[in-house]
Amino acid sequence: MSTETTARRAQPVPVVFPRVSAPGAEQGQTEGFTRGHAAGYAAGLRSAEVAARLSQDRHEAEQRARAEAARARLEAATTALQTAAGALRARTAPVLAEWDARFVDAVVDLAEAMLGDHTRRDPFAAARAALTRAVAADDAEDVVRVRLNPADVALVQEAGLATDLMPSGATLVADPSVAAGDALADYSAGSLDARLTAAVARVRAVLTAPVSAPLHEDAA
Repeated sequence: MSTETTARRAQPVPVVFPRVSAPGAEQGQTEGFTRGHAAGYAAGLRSAEVAARLSQDRHEAEQRARAEAARARLEAATTALQTAAGALRARTAPVLAEWDARFVDAVVDLAEAMLGDHTRRDPFAAARAALTRAVAADDAEDVVRVRLNPADVALVQEAGLATDLMPSGATLVADPSVAAGDALADYSAGSLDARLTAAVARVRAVLTAPVSAPLHEDAA
């Protein structure tokens, strides 16, 4: 019996110590955790904000660089185009001027040929037109005489146009030196060249006279 009692006494007995905490310790730990979490969150936000700002700055810088490069390319292309246009004008201006002159000559020559053909086809109409040109000036009352080709004089006299068209007191003279369809008028203070050849020459002179700007140059 004593042996059993001794054995039971030899078994270890667990000792439980009570948990001792300072007043408010758990609350302080919670507040510390909260403050640490908030500080970390704020630091993360600041870091993200800085990263976003840097990314935006890089994006804006890239945009400016691309815009500057595009502007430089546009300026270079514009300069090249202007240079090419100037070179083209320099090469083509003489050619265009030459063709302008040829075109004017061709038109005037054609008009002259048509007038000559009209004179041959309708001598009476040509004679009447010549007399009309000779007395069509504003000061026709000062006409002293009108000189026509003898054949034209016969045509207008036969039709009675000399009386109808000639100013009072003027004389109609047959002049062999005047071509058919032409007329010369003598005024009291000068003369009027109403020949078709002279009219064509005046038109040619006007059309071929130099101008201040090339006909084919665009306005600026």
